Amino acid sequence: MSSPIMQDGDTANLVVADDGVGLPPDFDPERDGKLGMELMINLAGQLGGRLEIDGSDGVRIGVRFPLDNSETDVPLDES
Repeated sequence: MSSPIMQDGDTANLVVADDGVGLPPDFDPERDGKLGMELMINLAGQLGGRLEIDGSDGVRIGVRFPLDNSETDVPLDES
């Protein structure tokens, strides 16, 4: 398994990959995903990004999100 974070201009790309059996060709994360998949999709959306899934040779899941996400920033509780 690997998980490098790459920067491409003002975008970050977090990739998690393994070399397992992969996913079925008709896999649809919206339809077939479980709670973990739903959480990843929602978290990517909260960052203003998107989830990319490639399950053809092992599984590779990438999250692309803007580094300047001031529109999606959540204020910290300073108490």
